[in-house]
Amino acid sequence: MGQSSALVTPDRKAEYARSLFIQAVNRRVPKVAEALRTAVLPSYEAIPEDIRTASSCGPRIQDLGTGDWECERDFVLWRNVEHHTELEIVAMRTALLEWSRRFHLESEWLLDTALFTLRLWDHRDAMALRLHLIRPGLHRLPNAEVGYPFSIEERDFALRDSWEAGDESWKEFEIRVKKEFDCQLAEYRKRLLKLAQDRGWQEPPEIRSPEHFDWLALYQAAEKGPGEIKKELGFRGDNSRILKAIKSKAKLIGLSLRSSPKGRPKGQRRTPNQLLARLIGK
Repeated sequence: MGQSSALVTPDRKAEYARSLFIQAVNRRVPKVAEALRTAVLPSYEAIPEDIRTASSCGPRIQDLGTGDWECERDFVLWRNVEHHTELEIVAMRTALLEWSRRFHLESEWLLDTALFTLRLWDHRDAMALRLHLIRPGLHRLPNAEVGYPFSIEERDFALRDSWEAGDESWKEFEIRVKKEFDCQLAEYRKRLLKLAQDRGWQEPPEIRSPEHFDWLALYQAAEKGPGEIKKELGFRGDNSRILKAIKSKAKLIGLSLRSSPKGRPKGQRRTPNQLLARLIGK
């Protein structure tokens, strides 16, 4: 196993790819999150608090510090919002669907993402507000129903040593303790990775050309064609390569691509022959 990524279970591989897409949307199309805040958040915050904060059928989230499982708010999942009849929820749902259609982000997992982001932005939740100020943009629901591969005791790591000042210099102690730390760290990594593998956890799948998620974000949420994408990102390849990559990444994350306008693709110039044919009416 490498050392650059968090571990995932096999059934969470798609989640990793989806997180890359959300990061690309935040990076390349910031107006998506801005529109969610201005157009949907007010109606979300208008929902009565006892309904908005209910947690009877939300996803279970494991606290990293304590290891305890807690039920998240019901309204971080679209399935818990979709059929509500309360007027305030209907208003929020309408605004959310309009937002999703505007940016072509209508898949259920993206509606879940939007709802969890709104939950973090709830101005009546002080902790959520602090989290938002640190991390703007859309947020994926973390660790739902999965938890962590190790118990608190298993992941504990501590180097216990001391400077024997009467027997060694500080320099000698520093060299010795650094060597001991490296040895213990290597053993710690080996032990936990073995536990993770035995329990079905692994590194996220290799996502070839992760920059393709930037292409997908620009195509889907900003409605940019291959020509515009090439210009914005400085890519010199063929339009067909961009479209092929966009379709591949959309399939990977379960995203229905927006319909392309009829006729010439947006951002693609007509060839001289096409211009001549248009002039002479062919």
